[in-house]
Amino acid sequence: MLNYFNLFDQLWSPSRVQANYGDTATNVNTYKDGDDIVVTAEIPGIKKADINLEVKNDILRISGKRVNDFEKKGNPYRLERASGEFERSFKLPFVIDAEKVDATYVDGVLKVRLSQSESEKPKQIAIS
Repeated sequence: MLNYFNLFDQLWSPSRVQANYGDTATNVNTYKDGDDIVVTAEIPGIKKADINLEVKNDILRISGKRVNDFEKKGNPYRLERASGEFERSFKLPFVIDAEKVDATYVDGVLKVRLSQSESEKPKQIAIS
């Protein structure tokens, strides 16, 4: 009888698995809230000071570095949490007013509220 659990354990043993999630390790949701765009990014285990947030025109860039201290503690048994530098960039549906960006970081979740630039908003023209 074939033991599927044993086969699974052999295929996915720590010596065979090393997760490499790259830039996609930061899960992101975006949604519209009134005239604003809100972006939430899961970035657990990182200090607020180690997160970089940049806005230029209609591009939002989130970057930083995750540090794994497993080397100080000996050989790892299993590595599933991504480490190293990460970067996520998003093209937004409008040009952002960089002066009105609001960002908070609570419990490993970065929340960024982005407002459209006033110069980009449609203007009502009176017809005489």
